[in-house]
Amino acid sequence: MNQQPEHIVIGRRGRLLRTLIIAVGRLFYPRTLQIGQLPTGPLILAANHPNGLLDGMALLLTITRPIAFLAKSTFYANPLMRLVLQAVGAVPVYRPADSGKPGGPPAGGDANALTFAAARALLAQGGMLAVFPEGTPNAGPQLLPLKTGIARIGLGAEAQAGWRLGLRIVPVGLWFEAQARAGTAALVLIGEPIVVTEFQAAYQHNQEAAIRALTAHLQESLAATVAEAWQAGADCGPTAGPTWQHARASVRGMGWAHTSARVLLLALGALPALVGHLAALPGLAIAWLILQLLARRHRATVGTIQLIALVAGLLLGWAIIGVSAGLLCGWQLGVLALIGGPLAGAIGLRWRRAMDDRR
Repeated sequence: MNQQPEHIVIGRRGRLLRTLIIAVGRLFYPRTLQIGQLPTGPLILAANHPNGLLDGMALLLTITRPIAFLAKSTFYANPLMRLVLQAVGAVPVYRPADSGKPGGPPAGGDANALTFAAARALLAQGGMLAVFPEGTPNAGPQLLPLKTGIARIGLGAEAQAGWRLGLRIVPVGLWFEAQARAGTAALVLIGEPIVVTEFQAAYQHNQEAAIRALTAHLQESLAATVAEAWQAGADCGPTAGPTWQHARASVRGMGWAHTSARVLLLALGALPALVGHLAALPGLAIAWLILQLLARRHRATVGTIQLIALVAGLLLGWAIIGVSAGLLCGWQLGVLALIGGPLAGAIGLRWRRAMDDRR
């Protein structure tokens, strides 16, 4: 395969879609908390995989530094999913198990070599790559055996840079208050970084042995980080102590920090909030139907399915209201309904959060 890896560049349309994805994520997980700080320089984030595509969403909501993701190549077979993955700078991973599937590895050549080359190019530029090394969603706190891809990418990137890259692998523990329910919390806990150059001598002596050793070390570090994240989540649940209260204040308040502002919002926003809730009912009903059709076949990623169903349902519901209003009362009212439905819904959401702040 002679194709050279392209640098991961997110264009204007991709940045707009990325912003929209983050906005939708904040609707789904209005309370997020990051514990710990990331070091500077090139990084590989190694996170557990409890909640399907929403794991990446949790990282985007809490980490402000640009992140690129590794994603299964089969996701790219879906045009909508391909747009989303391109918006977050994802790098396709071709797995032998997906051979023959839409989006699977091409016949002939080493497709993984292209994937690794693209990832190493990103790291060489000082970028940050997020990987879920379990490979498949795993809802529990106990990790599945990790794949060796992170070790291969990390050691290969350092060797290619003459062991002067300064690359670190950071274990990241993810915890969700309720994976399949909107309006709940997500927690991201940053673990102790692993310095890749510590495995330089082992890699120069025996590459495969060094890859196995680094993967085993990462398995142990990530398991400890995930256990800590689950404990932190239990300690700062909705009725628990100051850490959770800080997280709620930092995100849920949505800028309405002063009591007077909240009172004004509650008074002025009551009527449009009611309109927004009523306008959302058809979309919520459609979302429920979509969820019933898809959830049984995608139990491992039910949170992802619920988010997709919620967004699709609300968009369809608002479209039905707008078209109906246009047909019955004229196109001007139809356009007003198309614009006013989502706007009133946003006001209703903020109004409800302001009500929660009073509790």
